[in-house]
Amino acid sequence: MPEHESYRVVVSKRAAQQLVEHAAFAARLDEKLAHKLVSDFRQAAVSLERFPFRNSVLRSEVFTVEKYRKLIFDKYHILLYQVKHRCTRGTNKIK
Repeated sequence: MPEHESYRVVVSKRAAQQLVEHAAFAARLDEKLAHKLVSDFRQAAVSLERFPFRNSVLRSEVFTVEKYRKLIFDKYHILLYQVKHRCTRGTNKIK
């Protein structure tokens, strides 16, 4: 892939809310664990800007259309995503 090509990563409101809830629960057990979860999620999401096709397509009875991919991060968390459009490098934002 040419160096100037990248993909825009958009985190849905639902996914962001689930991450917040999961991190809040983890913080009650161990604050460092919560920070690591959020940091690992952010790192995984940013990595999709350059190589979104590296992960396998999600195949299951629930997801009958093979348009979602899965990225496993932090050993046991799964980031589900869909590749839609390419964009120009430098326009991607993960907060």
